[in-house]
Amino acid sequence: MKIAVLGATGLIGQHTARAVLARGHALRVVHRPGSALKGYEGMAIETAAADLNDRASLDAAFAGIDAIIHCAGYYPKAFDQLDQDLAIARRQMENFCAAAKTSGASKVVYITAASVLNKPAASPMADETMRFTAAPDRSNPFRLIKWEMEQIAEQAIADGLPLVYAIPSMVFGEHDYGPTAGRMIVGIANGTLRNIVACQRNIIAGPDLAEGLMRCLEAGRIGERYILAGENIEFETLANKIAAAARVVPPKRVPFAVALTMAHLQNLRFRLTGQEPKIKLTELRMIAAGKYLDTGKATRELGFTATTSVDQAIADALAWFRIYGYIRPAA
Repeated sequence: MKIAVLGATGLIGQHTARAVLARGHALRVVHRPGSALKGYEGMAIETAAADLNDRASLDAAFAGIDAIIHCAGYYPKAFDQLDQDLAIARRQMENFCAAAKTSGASKVVYITAASVLNKPAASPMADETMRFTAAPDRSNPFRLIKWEMEQIAEQAIADGLPLVYAIPSMVFGEHDYGPTAGRMIVGIANGTLRNIVACQRNIIAGPDLAEGLMRCLEAGRIGERYILAGENIEFETLANKIAAAARVVPPKRVPFAVALTMAHLQNLRFRLTGQEPKIKLTELRMIAAGKYLDTGKATRELGFTATTSVDQAIADALAWFRIYGYIRPAA
């Protein structure tokens, strides 16, 4: 098969691309125009530049492809401009679904988010059945955007797009050039992340997630959702593990109300002065909305089980960040 990985320069895309090649498939790396193809040096791949805002570029990038894995996540770009972000996200998802259908791909795997799982307070873990029956409120822009994108995907499935949903947990691993989830590791190791809030998380290593995505491609049922997750863990415990691995003082836990007040103040300062806030409201709400995840469906239907421990995922990511200069040398 020839498989296109959209968003292949990011953390998830990098690991997914390697999983595609490891299975003996041909790989087309689809990336934003002008993106540096770090990590692909010397690899036998095809490349295609495409912009989710440009339908024609997506049509060209997906031409001749047998399957597509969509790893390009959309995140709110501006403060207090949710309507603008929603419009962009909708347009991009519409373009993607239309181009994917035109390509004739036999299977499309789309990565959504655990934030769209509406877990009741009494449930110990969230599973794929826990969905919002109406649009969630606007307090968590990322969640609302992901929900809106799913509505477009649902219509595309009804119109014949062979799409499967993958729901990953928080991903740690190498090739996190952003960094994305690895910002937590870098921040703790460098001593810049000093405070955290209490919440629940689940951690999966990049290679494990890539394996899960391949199994979604190979055995996932059209229109179904599969949680691809690793180990459930309290956020404070996770922070302490990172600090221990980095040999630094762990961050302190502060009440969510305190963190929220600080975020609102910094957001106000941004609006008045343009100074980027250290605590972003969207990120804080995403973190606070974390939940334990049930991977039973992926295990039963796909035979998927994550095998990398949280400690190993932290160690692998930490080593990579040190090599690439994200973490300051110890004094």
